[in-house]
Amino acid sequence: MDSLAIPKIVWVSLSLLFLSACDSTTAAPQVWIDVPIDGLKAPPGASLQVEGHAAAPAGVSRVEVWLDGQLMQTIDSPNADGPIARYVVDWDSPEAGTHTIEAIAFSADGMASTPDLARVIVAAMPPTDTPTPVASPTTPPSPTPPTGIEFWADPAEIEAGACTDVRWRVQNAASVRLGGTTVDLEGKYNTCLCANETYTLTVVLPDGTEERRRVDIAVEGECKTPTPVPDTTGPPAPHQDDPDDGESFACTGHVELDWDSVDDPSGVAEYQLQAQRHSGDGDWQTAPGTPWAGSSTSHTISVECGWTYRWRVRAVDTLGNDGPWSGWSTFVDQLM
Repeated sequence: MDSLAIPKIVWVSLSLLFLSACDSTTAAPQVWIDVPIDGLKAPPGASLQVEGHAAAPAGVSRVEVWLDGQLMQTIDSPNADGPIARYVVDWDSPEAGTHTIEAIAFSADGMASTPDLARVIVAAMPPTDTPTPVASPTTPPSPTPPTGIEFWADPAEIEAGACTDVRWRVQNAASVRLGGTTVDLEGKYNTCLCANETYTLTVVLPDGTEERRRVDIAVEGECKTPTPVPDTTGPPAPHQDDPDDGESFACTGHVELDWDSVDDPSGVAEYQLQAQRHSGDGDWQTAPGTPWAGSSTSHTISVECGWTYRWRVRAVDTLGNDGPWSGWSTFVDQLM
């Protein structure tokens, strides 16, 4: 079976596609499966191709194609025109059943795209020919009913990046092809476009001749990559684990303070710790060894018997955004 030569997203010039990207090194890559179309039906043992394209401002380093959750093939350094790359993978003799194909693109700076997927139904294709009744010797043969062909887009005019349905309805035909793929006599194909596109429907008549219909889709505007929103929010406050608030120790010289790690979209650069103490008069003073800053989620401080201590911690992300402080947690280093 021929592969379907219909792109989901038609290529546009790089100057238009990435015009609005303020920081090309942080925009996520994108990937599309052009062939096969989602919902394609194919007979067992057919020879198919998975075709598509990917885009990333920093360039596409590789594309992974997965079949039913298993990696089918990795295309390293796919052929590219600037940041837009094409890929093709052969898929021979698929087994009967419904199969899911997924494509994931990776940019040169290691970012991964959201997967695109297409489902293929592999099953014996039902015959589309209508048997011609055998006329009796005394009855003239019935005339072949005319072939009816309807082919349209709903809607035929869309904004860039929007989607439309390409629809068809055919009567009294031997077979129908959309692009290069055999389809049912009636159906639809959903497509999302960034530029004008033309689709072709080929109808094979009962006598073997072919008729073609075309539908043109007009696209207004251009597709743009969204501008990334800067991170100006600090990480959340860490949770203090040990010692418990209000805990007492029999006269000791050191206490280890522990807290949970936190996550941040920009990554956590360090944790900052403050510790104070007083000898019973409520006059809080900075405890020896603090303030402290580091990447670990624990810190050991020196303590003296007979003092009351309190401590708190906060996280700072890699952009310098400070998170909120945790609450004060208190412990006592008792006299002997």
